[in-house]
Amino acid sequence: MQHEFQRLNKEHLIQEAERRSKVSAKRNTKFEEALEILIESINREARLNSLGQKLTIANFTRIVTNKLLLDRELENFPKSENDEKKKHLFIVGLPRTGTTLLHNLLALDLNSYYIRLCDGQFPVPASHPDHTEKKIAKSEQIIQKMYELTPSLSKLHYFKPTSLEECGWLFEYQLLDPSFHLRMHVPTYYNWLLAYPRHLESYIKYRDLLVYLGQHYSFNHWILKGPRHLIFLKALLNAFPNAGIIWLHRDPCQAIPSMCSLSHLLRSNYSDVSNPQEIGTIWFEAILKNLRTALDTRRTVGDERFYDLQYSDLMSNPIQDVTKIYSHFGLTFSPEMESAVKSWLTNNPQNKQGKHEYSTQQFGLEVETIRKEFAFYTDYFNIPI
Repeated sequence: MQHEFQRLNKEHLIQEAERRSKVSAKRNTKFEEALEILIESINREARLNSLGQKLTIANFTRIVTNKLLLDRELENFPKSENDEKKKHLFIVGLPRTGTTLLHNLLALDLNSYYIRLCDGQFPVPASHPDHTEKKIAKSEQIIQKMYELTPSLSKLHYFKPTSLEECGWLFEYQLLDPSFHLRMHVPTYYNWLLAYPRHLESYIKYRDLLVYLGQHYSFNHWILKGPRHLIFLKALLNAFPNAGIIWLHRDPCQAIPSMCSLSHLLRSNYSDVSNPQEIGTIWFEAILKNLRTALDTRRTVGDERFYDLQYSDLMSNPIQDVTKIYSHFGLTFSPEMESAVKSWLTNNPQNKQGKHEYSTQQFGLEVETIRKEFAFYTDYFNIPI
């Protein structure tokens, strides 16, 4: 029997966030529109169980509370010319294409900076190298709860408060991120998100938030990562005119079922009605559409700002590929960086946290169909299959 629960309520969430943050919410029609659409989609479509309801209320309360704190912090936050000069390298690609490995390697450079998990979860106050950070303990509590609910999650993604994380955490504070659909069945919200006309504005706000997060550190370039960036590639390139894009490629027959497996695992916590075949259809169609959009953008802007990397090449010689990336984007690959990369690779062998098992058949997908429908992508980038 489907669990009966009290519908999520926008006003209740905002009131609780005001109480926790001690900040009065200002009228923000764009944020409220996103919140209303997302809540209505959850109430009508997500089929939450009792645990899913508790998780959603806790997560949304954190998000809206942080949103109020950020609005106060950023209202009069000063910017400098040095912020505009910093390079931004974005790692993009489908799941299981080596993006996490490359993210970890590039972030070893002491001249780089990245989003930490605790900063994504609790961006206020901005971290400071000389200050004790209460946010680390709060982040650890969330991680422990995540692993208690989903022990196998560590095989898909290893979390710790100070580890580097994806950009999606920061877009949550605008309620404009596909991760909500990854965790819950909210197709109305997801379709609204894809059609949203102001993604450039959202990327400019995200850019300002990066400046805020990095204000107390000295570095030359950002290392950023997120599968969402492929979906909104045009907005990213317009908001970051000097950005470099590292696009990793792998056989979609490996990437698509991995995405389905992660979504099924997460949705199973939120709902007792998580159908693998339904999830397979959802993400097959979504990835197909999003890749076509990304490739259309790529053709329009040209190849100059991109560096393409095959998964097989990265796995066979990661140091060589990191060296090539540095050369391509005009960065200095120092002996210290080379030593750090070698050490990290030695201490972090593949599948260190366990192997993530999945199959196309598990999600009602056929290899032949994937090969046919995604040929436009694999042929364009000469992806080994």
